[in-house]
Amino acid sequence: MLKLYIYELDPTGGTCGFPAPIPGQRSVNSLRNELIRRSRVVKDLKNKLKLDVERVLLRSVSFLKDETVKNLLKTEGIKSFPVFIYNNKIIHYGTFPDIGTLIDKMNLKKIKIE
Repeated sequence: MLKLYIYELDPTGGTCGFPAPIPGQRSVNSLRNELIRRSRVVKDLKNKLKLDVERVLLRSVSFLKDETVKNLLKTEGIKSFPVFIYNNKIIHYGTFPDIGTLIDKMNLKKIKIE
């Protein structure tokens, strides 16, 4: 079985729980909604597509072990995250797409998601 790796940055920018609004940061509700949306996408990938998914939060140095991600970071910088790797290839980077986009990029078009 092929595995989908999702390398992500902390979507709060490291400011989660900060007691006051920070200029330039998204609202708490906006962050919450985005985290819920991401979780639903991953849950559907696992449960409906029976796909093996590993999310790697980039607060750690674990991403440095993956040369593909390391090279993308060198060329594209921080804006390249999140990075989606399937079948040892980058299939998407820069945004967290919906499940339909991921299905297309993994060539799983024959699978129907309700």
